[in-house]
Amino acid sequence: MRKQVVIVQVSEGGFTGMLSVARKSMKLYFMRNTPREPGSTNRFGGPVQVIEVDLAKLFADSESGKLTKATEYQRVCGITPARNGSRRRHGSRC
Repeated sequence: MRKQVVIVQVSEGGFTGMLSVARKSMKLYFMRNTPREPGSTNRFGGPVQVIEVDLAKLFADSESGKLTKATEYQRVCGITPARNGSRRRHGSRC
């Protein structure tokens, strides 16, 4: 007997770095580069957003066939300033 496999896209807009899963809360965290400011010479590309995805809601809606826009499942829970040139979270409360 074969199992049915379902693939669900959990991020829209791409990501940078690694994915981090909080299994007890069913949340996925990743970082996304923001577009560079016109005329910017910053080689790091600008601020980086920390994104949280509600996997429980996404999987439930996918199972029921009632998926909505990505904004229903994703939220920006932190932004690193471009001037830092780092990928650390600063002051986010995810």
